[in-house]
Amino acid sequence: MNKQKPQSPYTAKMRLRASSSCGRAAWTQGNEAFLHIKSMPDTRLINETDDYQVFQISETYPDEVHFFDQDMKEMDERKQQTAKILSEVRYFYFIDKYGLQWEFEQGHTDIGD
Repeated sequence: MNKQKPQSPYTAKMRLRASSSCGRAAWTQGNEAFLHIKSMPDTRLINETDDYQVFQISETYPDEVHFFDQDMKEMDERKQQTAKILSEVRYFYFIDKYGLQWEFEQGHTDIGD
């Protein structure tokens, strides 16, 4: 899968607040948001081909998660849970009527405590 990266230095983020534990519901919400944005007359997706879709972040493994207050080699439940949450994040990019590029990302409320 070839992910497209934002081209504009003015990329802003919008978050779709959906708990990653929702699984299928979060995926459906992301697709509904994608179809809604795609249908808006003054917006366009960054890739206007039929192949462009909501993308899911590649699987993240616990040994790739690092906390500033923890030894790099230390493994605990926090790293495992964070890796699971990050692996389920979905996103897409679009450009609004002013030419600003946005990232619409499925949010999560369970990281950062």
